[in-house]
Amino acid sequence: DKLAAKIVNAPAQFGYPVTDHQRIMRIVPAVTGISWERIKGKQRDQPVVNARWLAINMLTECSGKYSCSQIARFLDKDHTTILHAKKGWPKLYVNDLEFQKTAEACWYKFWKERL
Repeated sequence: DKLAAKIVNAPAQFGYPVTDHQRIMRIVPAVTGISWERIKGKQRDQPVVNARWLAINMLTECSGKYSCSQIARFLDKDHTTILHAKKGWPKLYVNDLEFQKTAEACWYKFWKERL
């Protein structure tokens, strides 16, 4: 898969990942406390699903050039999982203040590093 190869083989700069995907792979686990392996895994307990949806949202927003199918392959998921997360994201974000704070913390770290 070309997307996965780009992410894995991307160069590092000053010890930090230089691709948006690599930043997301580091920031979401750091903020949520859920490892990237668990995010990509099959667990469906709420903290893991929330972290997965957050990662999906960030990957979708930052990588408009990638399809849901490409993101799904990268996360070892079915493309319908990505569609479901994209559809459910707004409701979760509005109704769960803890999730909202977590998402905002991830986005803050992401944009701060990107500048």
